[in-house]
Amino acid sequence: MSIHSKHFQALLLFTLSSLLSPISQAVTYHAELDPDTLAELAKRPEFASVCRVNGASGVLITPNAILTARHVLRDDLEKNWAKINERSLVIESVTGHPDTDFGIILLKEPVTDIQPTPIYRGNDEVGMTVWKVAFGRWAPLVKGHRDMLKRARVPRAITNNIFNATEHDLHYRYEPKGPGHTKYEGGTAPGDSGGPLYAEIEGKWMVVGVTKGPRKGFYADARISTKAEWIDAILAEAEKQE
Repeated sequence: MSIHSKHFQALLLFTLSSLLSPISQAVTYHAELDPDTLAELAKRPEFASVCRVNGASGVLITPNAILTARHVLRDDLEKNWAKINERSLVIESVTGHPDTDFGIILLKEPVTDIQPTPIYRGNDEVGMTVWKVAFGRWAPLVKGHRDMLKRARVPRAITNNIFNATEHDLHYRYEPKGPGHTKYEGGTAPGDSGGPLYAEIEGKWMVVGVTKGPRKGFYADARISTKAEWIDAILAEAEKQE
């Protein structure tokens, strides 16, 4: 199956789930928060590496590489685009992971004025509080589905807690009133795909996952730590060709 067809199917499934499933009301953030607050949070310097990719999101992990979701990549290289801080970047190549929803964009020229965020290589993500920063559509919980059609032009940030990790995924729930809820509790919206899950670990900010989308009753985002070797191999091969 091509990257493009996978992207279409993923987008279709996400849209249907957003409109029809019980979790659709959770594909947002809780009513006490407004979009301007979340946009201000996303301006924190530790989140400067977030990117826009093909109408969705991504994160700069080295000066020459953006990590995103595989399903947002397009088969035709020339139809892919990326921006950071509203600046267009020139793409050299795109590569999707064969088994999980990771994609890597290699750039022709390094980004020198923004600090990349390194990937996490540990195995203790369960219990972490993560910051999801991305360019998804938005609506507060009380607004209803129509406001989900508003396309974000700036990133927004929400927080959540990881309750489970599998080989491929990190799981969290949207529970704005639950006993373990976070201050900026939120979920995922269309356009967030590929956006980073940041975590501060021993005083250093890292990317522990990228956004995929909802499942029934929870969210499952791509886990970076178990795919670090694949990411390293793509980056190493690119260095050989320079």
